[in-house]
Amino acid sequence: MNPRKIVVVGGNAAGAAAAAKAARTDPSATVTLLEAGNFISTGTCELPYVLSGEISDYKKIVFFDEESFRIQKGVKVLTNSPVISLNRRKKEITFVREQKEEILGYDKLILSTGAKSRIPDIPEIIAETDEGRELQNFLPFKTVSNLLRVQEEVYSAKHKRVCIIGSGFIGLELCEAFKKLNFEIMLIEIMDQIFPSGETEAGKIFNELLREMNIRIFTNASKYKFRIKDSRITNLIIDGYDFEVDFVVNATGFIPQNRIALEAGLETGESGALRVNSKLQTSDPNIYAAGDNTENINLITRRPFYFPLATIAQKEGHIAGENATGGNNFMRPVIPAITLKCFDHYLGTVGLNTETAKKHFRNIKSVQTTHRNLVPVMPGSRGQWGKIIYAENGNILGASFIGGKEVSGLADIVSTAIRFSIPVTKLDETDYNYTPALSPFINILSILGRKAKS
Repeated sequence: MNPRKIVVVGGNAAGAAAAAKAARTDPSATVTLLEAGNFISTGTCELPYVLSGEISDYKKIVFFDEESFRIQKGVKVLTNSPVISLNRRKKEITFVREQKEEILGYDKLILSTGAKSRIPDIPEIIAETDEGRELQNFLPFKTVSNLLRVQEEVYSAKHKRVCIIGSGFIGLELCEAFKKLNFEIMLIEIMDQIFPSGETEAGKIFNELLREMNIRIFTNASKYKFRIKDSRITNLIIDGYDFEVDFVVNATGFIPQNRIALEAGLETGESGALRVNSKLQTSDPNIYAAGDNTENINLITRRPFYFPLATIAQKEGHIAGENATGGNNFMRPVIPAITLKCFDHYLGTVGLNTETAKKHFRNIKSVQTTHRNLVPVMPGSRGQWGKIIYAENGNILGASFIGGKEVSGLADIVSTAIRFSIPVTKLDETDYNYTPALSPFINILSILGRKAKS
């Protein structure tokens, strides 16, 4: 019997995990990993901290190269090898390596092509693209290669002035990073508040924080334009201002990167992400998909949704890699949960925000409060804010917290409550640990649970 041939396309969190798991599950299989870029198995959430200098060298977040992955994981890796087409009938992919097209056959294929930056609807950007030019200093921030380009612009900047488009998680993290680099920052958001994917109250808190840090914020920014010379943005024109800028970072979010899958006729959802079953098979049973190019099932709404996150991608990669070698593992529905650090404020968020909850549930309710993270007499005691959204039957739909590092643990507790259908009113009945150096005398979750009862 010939060894099973498994090909993985895409070498970051999901792809690397899938390839390694496949080789480990079936040591007799021939596993090949193809990556379009220079790097595999990199940290992406750490990118802002490399930019700011808190992590001293980008090489610290590149965990493997071709040779080390082959030796340690038993997988053949080909970087700089973009896949250009997929033939499902012949079970072959065509890729380019060293400027030559090559064909590789497979028994099982795993697509982990990830996501790419969403291009904002800016006439000057679109015009340059339509004419076949690429703006040299309009930069995404998703990969190590993106980071290196941004660093080049930082080092050569004349004005020490950057424009960031988008005030979501990445936009806020970049504000801190560029502030540490002593840059003047213009933050553009087309919605009426910054951090539009979060709660209104959270947006107001971050708005006040950024203004205290002397960051220029432009919300409702539908009418702005760039001046361009020699394929470089030179000026931002907005609200009557004309700013010279060194470069622009696009932080408007991500969309799934599924060109080859679409051209091969694989099914996608409304977001453009690949539809997969619980075993992570696509509409072709011989092709699996994992990572930021796939849909998930939201545990709370029980509907497909798109939520690109490295931890979920890695989990999916393990499952897809195991199942591609004949395993029988399943991906459970997902509870969206993510944290954020912006200067000295931390955000922990889990589940649905208010706007999304209203789309799926009737008569939602919420409670919120402010409290202290430690007893007032302890060093480091500071204010914290928390909000919980819940249904009429008490089931928790989502929560957000802003404060110190403790918000991560608060969000994890709420995530557990959602997973196991613990109602909001039971939060007051939990016995929380206490010591003055780590916790308040009364946990904020207990306060929110009491408020939900009243």
